[in-house]
Amino acid sequence: MQKSISPQYIWRHYKTGVEFKNSIGLYDTVDKNERFFAGDQWAGVNAPDLPKPVINFIKRACQQRVAEVNSNPVAVEFDEIEFPNDVALPEPMSQPMSGTDRETLNALFDADWNRLKMDAVNLDGLLNAAVTGDYILYNYWDPAAETGQVASGRIGVQLLDNVNVYPGNPNERDVQAQPDFIIARRELVEDVKRQAAAAGCSKEEISLITPDDDTELMGGDIGKRELRSDEDAKCLTLLYLFKADNGHVMAQKTTRNAVVRPLWDTRLTRYPLAVMNWEVRKNCFFGRAEVTGLIPVQRYINQMYAMTMLFTMQSACPKAVFNQSMVKAWSNAVGTAIPVNGDIEQALKYLDPPQLPNDVYKLPEQLMDTTLRLLGVTDIELGNINPTNTSAIVMAKEASSMPVQSIKKRFYSMIEDFARNWLDMVIAYFTVPRWMKIKGKDGERNVIFDASTLRNKLWSVKIDVGAANAWSEINSVDTLNKLFEAGAIDAKQYIERLPDGYLPMREKLLAELIAAENKTAGGISNGK
Repeated sequence: MQKSISPQYIWRHYKTGVEFKNSIGLYDTVDKNERFFAGDQWAGVNAPDLPKPVINFIKRACQQRVAEVNSNPVAVEFDEIEFPNDVALPEPMSQPMSGTDRETLNALFDADWNRLKMDAVNLDGLLNAAVTGDYILYNYWDPAAETGQVASGRIGVQLLDNVNVYPGNPNERDVQAQPDFIIARRELVEDVKRQAAAAGCSKEEISLITPDDDTELMGGDIGKRELRSDEDAKCLTLLYLFKADNGHVMAQKTTRNAVVRPLWDTRLTRYPLAVMNWEVRKNCFFGRAEVTGLIPVQRYINQMYAMTMLFTMQSACPKAVFNQSMVKAWSNAVGTAIPVNGDIEQALKYLDPPQLPNDVYKLPEQLMDTTLRLLGVTDIELGNINPTNTSAIVMAKEASSMPVQSIKKRFYSMIEDFARNWLDMVIAYFTVPRWMKIKGKDGERNVIFDASTLRNKLWSVKIDVGAANAWSEINSVDTLNKLFEAGAIDAKQYIERLPDGYLPMREKLLAELIAAENKTAGGISNGK
């Protein structure tokens, strides 16, 4: 076993990563992007008399792009890589996994996918990527999690901000090719001290764990603000990960001056991180966010609307010009009489305000529409057209999805990496067989899952991508309509195949149709 690494070494390594991120402006970019997405788009502008409207098309564009990337349901399937029968295999690999065992493994993944609410996690992660540039998913093992069985422990997931992840080689995009990682977190001091005590650290070492104010590198403006009470004091912790000579991932947790958990062997063979760049930057671990390129357009639109609002405020009520020798004092008070010496026509006049050019209204809207169109966000996605021509809408939908195809591919690749990390944890930490309930063609049944059968085998991970739900339903209904009109199917077959939600009380209508058919068939039989 290797000796523990000094906290000072890990801290210096961490500061090197900070310098790189500062050199590419990552911290400032993330903070600015988060502000613009949240609607805080006039921060730092010193113009007290200027209206500050926020026409937040950035949020709408990003949410729509994220929905498009995540529109297709994703399923993961594990399978053992089979070898030709005439090739001699080592003894541990001589027995291929049974179909039942593969079914159990896939059922366990599906159960964890639902337990971890991965559909919601993916939405949050994709939105994080659109705003900050990266979706980083971290797998961890919770050994104390109750399962209702003798075996305890479950796999958990956590979204990480890219500003808190420090790869050893930031010019390498491949996660598993990294020499090491540092994951920075802000944690309660009391929790960190308990972790250190549980890990067997000395009282002297634990006394070095103290509160700090190292919040300036946390993501977003709110992340830099914390509760100031002694009970809620926090400190910065660093989780250092690297691969040993035997291929296992080693880990050590420290603060700036103290060891929280000495070096330990995680028994994992993969870094438990899955990373997706929203847009790829050449020779860079970190990606480019969608918001980054939209900010100049957003600023221009806000400024144009602000100037337009200021103009209307200043010119809504025309200015009165009066002859001071004829009018001693002017008043705007309602019902007040104004004394005039001489001809009233010569005493007072209202100035006509200049007219606002029509292009002032058109240009921001045209710029917004052009930007959204280039992003593939069309009227179909925005819900601005009625689906009267199904085929045309489906074709337009497919065309509008082309700009996000590369983003989708990176998302699916990240899900595959997540699945491989999950399998790595199952093999490492499921040391005791446990009961599982799986659903099959014959209904639910209880089976025993023994992860030891997975070891010393090669596994393939397949990502199945389904059709986007809304548009596949439109296609299905359109096809059913054509088949019914052509007489290829009857009313009962048509209703049975309608997607859920299209026909209220569908089951009752089907029962009535079946009853009518039976009655008709019975009448004919009696007639014979």
